[in-house]
Parts: sequence; structure tokens; C-alpha cells
Amino acid sequence: MDTSTIISNLQVLSSTFSEQRTERLARRSLDSADFTALAKAGFSLCGLPEAEGGVWKNVEESTRSIAEMVRTIALGD
Repeated sequence: MDTSTIISNLQVLSSTFSEQRTERLARRSLDSADFTALAKAGFSLCGLPEAEGGVWKNVEESTRSIAEMVRTIALGD
């Protein structure tokens, strides 16, 4: 999975989060399903080196795409 695929997956997930905003804001605890969905979208790969199947290259090449991923998640939450 590459960074553009992860960002696309996160856009879909963010839209789902946005649709559930009222319910999500009423929560008083974390939901493990959210973490599962983030991992399924590929977000957990952003800290894993490419050599190990992730998308992390180095600070110069990876920071912008990871920031875009976090921004994308935040749009729905």
C-alpha cells in the first residue's frame, strides 16, 4: 500500500467519521473499532519503514504525506 492509497482510504474513513459526528462527540471512551478502521485504511503503516512493508522513507520525504494523513483524519472528527 502506498501513501496515496492510504490517503484515499482515510478520506473515505473520515467521511464515515463525519457522518457519525454527533454519536462520536457523545462518547466518553475510546472505541477499538476506530483503531481497527484506521489500521485497515493503512494509517499504521506511516511509522513503519518501507523495508518492513510500511511507507516511512525519511523525515524529508515522509513528513508531508503523514501530515496530510493526520489532516484527513481530523476533517472527519
